[in-house]
Amino acid sequence: QKEKMIGLLTQWNAHPESLGSKNKLLTADFPYATVAALKAKYSCPLVYMTGAVGGLLTPASPTPNPSGGEPLHDGSFEFAEAYGKAVAALAGKAVAAAEPVAFTPLRVETRRITLPVVNTLYRVASGMGVLPRDAFVWTGDRNKRGEPLGKDNAKAIMAIETEVGCLRFGDVALAAIPGEIYSELVYGQFQEPADPGADYPDAPLEPSVAALVPSKHWLLIGLANDETGYLIPKRQWDSKPPYAYGRTSSQYGEMNSCGPDSAAHIMAAFKDCADALR
Repeated sequence: QKEKMIGLLTQWNAHPESLGSKNKLLTADFPYATVAALKAKYSCPLVYMTGAVGGLLTPASPTPNPSGGEPLHDGSFEFAEAYGKAVAALAGKAVAAAEPVAFTPLRVETRRITLPVVNTLYRVASGMGVLPRDAFVWTGDRNKRGEPLGKDNAKAIMAIETEVGCLRFGDVALAAIPGEIYSELVYGQFQEPADPGADYPDAPLEPSVAALVPSKHWLLIGLANDETGYLIPKRQWDSKPPYAYGRTSSQYGEMNSCGPDSAAHIMAAFKDCADALR
């Protein structure tokens, strides 16, 4: 008797922005095509989740045209559908190559921590109510939440509270990272030496998810429970001139990050979670 699939979890590492920067429509972007194709093939409930998308990981453009015509470029629904179906095809190959693993017992470890917010734009947006989340005074210790940030202590360093987690389902581990993590922090493959234009070229390297995760089989979920912006290796941080890689302006990721120490705090908290499950 053929076994029936009861559910499928699909994770892919790309921003769902295949419709391009000028799109003003609210859509599910390419994941819609991915989910539709997999549901049609496997006839089971399906969840699509985003993995590591730090470092501007976006859909590859151009992508092959399934009809055999000219390659498709981002900015169109045709491209979004073709790319989404290509992701579904890769997921199908993974399912076909899957091997049985023990999925029990279930154990969960989480750490609630605070992150210092030194990004001026984030702080202004918070004060204007554009980023409506609780703000606290940074204590200098990620494990100690400070008093609420208000008019009386407005000049203090701002901090936000977030959560890092690690789940273990028998032989499988899941890293729950609350932000857009750079791939270097996932696999531990950093540029050596750092570009001399970087702001902190001698900063110690953060531990990687691959080195910390307590299982041979693992999965990373980005934006897990929260969005704290880009998580960038401090050695690569580049917001002040002279800029790295010959650029004439600062990097995009730094403008969308709480600060250069966010990655270190997140990875230290993840290490605590992973060690507790080891």
